[in-house]
Amino acid sequence: MPTVIKADAGQDFLALLPRLTGYQPRNSVVLVAFRGKRTCGAIRFDLPDAAPLAVLRRFATSMIGMLCKIPEVDAVVPVAYTDECFGATDAVPQALFMDVLVHRAEISDFHVRDSLCVAADGWASFLDPDVPAGGRPLGAIAASPVNGLADAEGMDVRSDVRGDTELPTVDLARSERVATRLRRLRDDPAGAGAVAAGAYELADLALSEFLEYLLAHSPDSLSPDIVAAVLWVLERPVFRDVAIIHWAFGRLAGLQALEDQLRSTLDDPAEEAATGLLLWGEGPRPDPERVDAAIALLRVLAASAPRSARVAPLTMLAWLTWALGQSSRASVFVAAALEIDREYGLASLIGAMIDGGRLPEWAFEVPIVDESTVRYATRTAAP
Repeated sequence: MPTVIKADAGQDFLALLPRLTGYQPRNSVVLVAFRGKRTCGAIRFDLPDAAPLAVLRRFATSMIGMLCKIPEVDAVVPVAYTDECFGATDAVPQALFMDVLVHRAEISDFHVRDSLCVAADGWASFLDPDVPAGGRPLGAIAASPVNGLADAEGMDVRSDVRGDTELPTVDLARSERVATRLRRLRDDPAGAGAVAAGAYELADLALSEFLEYLLAHSPDSLSPDIVAAVLWVLERPVFRDVAIIHWAFGRLAGLQALEDQLRSTLDDPAEEAATGLLLWGEGPRPDPERVDAAIALLRVLAASAPRSARVAPLTMLAWLTWALGQSSRASVFVAAALEIDREYGLASLIGAMIDGGRLPEWAFEVPIVDESTVRYATRTAAP
């Protein structure tokens, strides 16, 4: 049974929200979805800039449209995080846009349990008629007793919505060895099999076994020979895409992706559809443990690679983080890949999906069986 933490007041809910999302939102709108009184998901959007009312309505409509994709959602709490201040007034920052958003939610038949704002100098509920000048103190959020309960449950908070996008530090000598071996592979492609065989002490290693081996071992334990061989393989878009599918969805999906890719070389687009749909975000949910392991591997690969060989692992990191529903984090990897190669096709495609607000369909497949962690029953701020 999941542990349910009850938030009886606005400050309690705001204390728990960063733990639900795993990061501290900033200049964002977070729509917290509910089934009944329990949370079942959260979607983050960048806070829109000041704009005419018609534009704000379009923003709000798009946001509520995303909420509609989560099955069985019947209520929502929108929360605005802004660097703006109350100052000495009781005017809540972002009131116009949040009023539009609440209206759009209500006409879409969602019950709005509360609507909250966390500003630079205070917080408030937009539904509270007695907001004091300067808002309510941020200290009340930090002092909420639910923080202790969340700590006991191991609900951590990262400092930034983009999460961990910094590549690990790799020993310079090791990086130089990787670069030297990669140059040799590029000059003598026929030697790639020998490099892999020598590294693994195996005579015949199939691609599927190769990819599974990489996922099963600590990235830091991989020799420069292995790292160079992987980077050389991933420079080929066919194998890059197969690796993405294999690591995210498992061996069978990877084998099917390889078959699809080989058939696509025969100009049979119908056979390519299954792999293409997965990359587009349509299909079963990826295995999160495999995805996390692949992300750890690719971060080391990207950090170890010479600049010219970083594009593929950075792009794969973008897709895998996007597959987890972490578009902001994915956008960092997209930008890093395109900084190296502005014409890299998959990075451009992922960037376009992120810019268009597209998330993978499985991101909305929240189980109907209630696995939520927060119960929130009030729509008024604490006194």
